[in-house]
Amino acid sequence: MKKAFTLTAVFLTSTLISQAFAQNSINSAGGMGSSAEGNTVSYSIGQVFDQANKVSGISLIEGVQQPSEISLPLPVTLIYFKAALTTENQVQLSWSTASETNNDFFTVERSANAKKFYGIKTVPGNGNKSQISNYQVIDAEPLAGISYYRLKQTDKDQTFAYSKIASIKLNDLSNVVSTYPNPATDQIMIRLTKAPSKNCGYQLFYMDGKLLQAGDIKENMTVVNISHLTPGMYLLKIKETNYDVQTYKIVKM
Repeated sequence: MKKAFTLTAVFLTSTLISQAFAQNSINSAGGMGSSAEGNTVSYSIGQVFDQANKVSGISLIEGVQQPSEISLPLPVTLIYFKAALTTENQVQLSWSTASETNNDFFTVERSANAKKFYGIKTVPGNGNKSQISNYQVIDAEPLAGISYYRLKQTDKDQTFAYSKIASIKLNDLSNVVSTYPNPATDQIMIRLTKAPSKNCGYQLFYMDGKLLQAGDIKENMTVVNISHLTPGMYLLKIKETNYDVQTYKIVKM
């Protein structure tokens, strides 16, 4: 009687993520089954199985089995990936590779929480190169507070890997803005040491959070009229692109 064996092959892949990019690799595993008549089936996960049939004392090997170890060249050897703050309060992202093999492109990704990342810049790779390559891009509108960045490297066959995460915190708004006088009687001066962005503005609140008035800040010096307010304490919030919202306690005399 002819014996039939059914084998379900499961392919396992894992992605090695490190400072040096690595290809997907195949893990090895396997086993062997046999029947009372001496027929055997041996297999390795990720490999083609072979079957040994024993008939009248003669062993017949059927099938092709791949080597258990596969050595693939690393697509990209990354030297570093870092983020630095510029004098314009933008983020300069730079990285360097020692060599590249079948490298298609890089994607710079950004996140507010180091969990969910979104692509913001795409840079072509050098394909195949055994010399050092240097790259640099600018994030002109980084997130307020801490921005997290990582580099995604994609091969020409669309396999990919990630670098380690780099983070940077923007300068505090208190370093660029000042308010005076405080206490004040009729007006408050808001002074910026840099040209304000198009989204720069202020809000004045009661201490319980109720909004009193708001306005845009279009010049380095802005006057806020408070002559109509009753004496007491108020909250002044200033918002500027690329900075955390800054809050000041204002005393009206």
